Amino acid sequence: MISDVFKIGETYNNKINNEVISSWKGNVFLNGATGSGKSYFVLNKLVKYCETHMKSILVLCNRTALRKSYYEKKVNNNLHNITISSYQEIQENIKKGIKFREKYDFIVCDECHYFTTDSLYIIDTDLSFDWIINNNAIKIFMSGTGWTMFNYLYDKKLLDYCYTIPYDYSYVKDFIIYEKKENVYNIINDLLTNTNDKIIYFANSLNLALKVYNQFKKYSHFKCSKYIKDEKIQKLNEVGENECIKEKNNTITFDKRLLIATKALDNGIDLKDKNIKYIISDIYDMESAQQCLGRKRIIDKNDNVTFYIRNYNKNAVGGLYTQLQRKLKPIITFITNKKLFHDKYDIDRTFHSEYIYHIDENTRDYNHLAYIKLKEEAKKMKLILDEKNYYIDMFLDNFNNLKNIKSLELEEEYKMKDELQLYLESIVGKKLFKEEQEELINKINL
Repeated sequence: MISDVFKIGETYNNKINNEVISSWKGNVFLNGATGSGKSYFVLNKLVKYCETHMKSILVLCNRTALRKSYYEKKVNNNLHNITISSYQEIQENIKKGIKFREKYDFIVCDECHYFTTDSLYIIDTDLSFDWIINNNAIKIFMSGTGWTMFNYLYDKKLLDYCYTIPYDYSYVKDFIIYEKKENVYNIINDLLTNTNDKIIYFANSLNLALKVYNQFKKYSHFKCSKYIKDEKIQKLNEVGENECIKEKNNTITFDKRLLIATKALDNGIDLKDKNIKYIISDIYDMESAQQCLGRKRIIDKNDNVTFYIRNYNKNAVGGLYTQLQRKLKPIITFITNKKLFHDKYDIDRTFHSEYIYHIDENTRDYNHLAYIKLKEEAKKMKLILDEKNYYIDMFLDNFNNLKNIKSLELEEEYKMKDELQLYLESIVGKKLFKEEQEELINKINL
């Protein structure tokens, strides 16, 4: 595999020229940070190369917003040799038996972490992946958080080229870690009360997102997947005709102080607004969390942001690990011992796995990509549960140039100590009456 790491701040459009493109065969991985110009490279350098050499491109996206963005740029720039589609459309066509007539010279897989990250709730990501990987086109996989996908392709010896542009987090003013999910209420309340800035909160669960929204409804927009079936939630959901994120006055932003979102906003929507100063996330999956943190695009050197990240403790991880093992155990049994799988699961009429499916009447298979993702998450969780590592340490391994890393709980503790010290200094040598004595007793928890 040919590998090259570029400097922070460089872009693919400047680093990859036509000579490099013409040398490509097989599979290419652009491991690029947000703002490294992955899509810009495709829509400019690669498109122009293909126009000159009479070649065609298929671009695949994982989100409607990202697909719409590509399509608008295609129309505005009058591009003819590029087709925009989605992984989901490929999957639906395969399930319906629709054959693909057109052949492409390049297939671009934007946000390719979709294959593994989304495989935990979209059960057929392997259909589009298998179709792509078996295609004779040159495949370009692109992501800023595609570690699982990269490792899978590398282990299977499916990668021929890899180009990396690291993330630059020098714009992060403070990186604040909080421990309890309930702390998000105090964080948001404090920011709404003591600043005039805008805030984005990414919730790990739809249930918690709704609770936070109901608490701060007056100040908030609510945004989740448009595919949520619950009608009450969809009425709150500000998408489509009620889209809360709008482009105006050279910004892409929202009007209210607080945007509450799920992972539905993890890519495809870029926010550009200097007034967005705080991003809070309790997203557990590290790849998804990093995608969420990258939703704000930095405008200039004076633009900065503060991150609040939840540190999942051992008990919280234990609950997630139990849920994950329920999904993983039948797959492992299916892979290692078909007879045991039959004896244990086939006779259980209540058993169902989204990851094991029938190819025909006599043959079953499993979603290999979901299995890889589940195994990787289980490995990380086991390290935390065995106290060999902490969630936040593994999270921070994916970040560069972070300087001001703080603990919310320690900051509050220091603040309380400072307030107590000031109080004690104020009463030195002073005669205390009964009410003042009671105040002192309460202050020092005597």
